[in-house]
Amino acid sequence: MGRAPRIAALVAVLALPVCAALAAVFLVGDPAPPAVPAVVRIGESPPAPLPTTSGPAPTTSPSTATSTSEPTRLPPPPPVDDDDVDDGPDDDD
Repeated sequence: MGRAPRIAALVAVLALPVCAALAAVFLVGDPAPPAVPAVVRIGESPPAPLPTTSGPAPTTSPSTATSTSEPTRLPPPPPVDDDDVDDGPDDDD
């Protein structure tokens, strides 16, 4: 095999994937921006959507009614223990 066919094969092996990647980048349109809320609050649930039916309003008994004025409080996270190095020869934890 001569030198010219080897060089042509090397150029083809390198150029074809590069051309395919460039074509994929240029042919794909811009993605739509994600719809995210402006503020994220940890530990709070989003407000419930209002009912869309125009029927009679649902009634709730006093035993099933919940207070929506204050969000549910989550317990604090456990303390972080990242001490992987033993302090002494008799430290077994």
